[in-house]
Amino acid sequence: KIQKSLIEEIPVEKASDIVEEMSPSDAADLLGDLPEEKAEEILEGMEKEKAEDLRELLVHDEKTAGGLMTTAFLSLPPTLLVETAMARLKAEAPNLEIFDYIYVTDEEELLRGVVSVRDLFTAQPHQTLSEIQSQRLVTIKPDEHEKEVVDMFAKYGFRALPVVDEENRLKGVIGFRSVLEVLAPDAG
Repeated sequence: KIQKSLIEEIPVEKASDIVEEMSPSDAADLLGDLPEEKAEEILEGMEKEKAEDLRELLVHDEKTAGGLMTTAFLSLPPTLLVETAMARLKAEAPNLEIFDYIYVTDEEELLRGVVSVRDLFTAQPHQTLSEIQSQRLVTIKPDEHEKEVVDMFAKYGFRALPVVDEENRLKGVIGFRSVLEVLAPDAG
């Protein structure tokens, strides 16, 4: 409520700068609480790529997997070497909400596998991601209700869950923090 009132009171240019610095999921939550016209003004003042990511998040109902997901995760091609992936992870770390896994996607953004950071650090530097990835994928669709998301986290014990469309294209990732916010919204 405080964020919303502050953003509504400051000039649009400053609001755009502030929203750009927020995590994608937090920014989407804030923009979703604003009047549509104000949210669009803020998006117009942002960098194009960040605004597009937020628009993608805003189309989903907040009570669905799509509404809980973030776009601040790392996806890399299967042919990338472990040593290169580690360098990319380190470089991207300040911008990531999901740090526990690297999602292996092809040139069409189809999800091909998942590599835990633990597996990345224990692999040989010259192995490719496809050699160390887990191909047993547990995913969820963007329109699944948040209750299904909570149930999947409870069932599998993951720290993050990829969200894919009907063609298996990676659209976002739900972090465990988002599930905690569903289960205990007032816990802060």
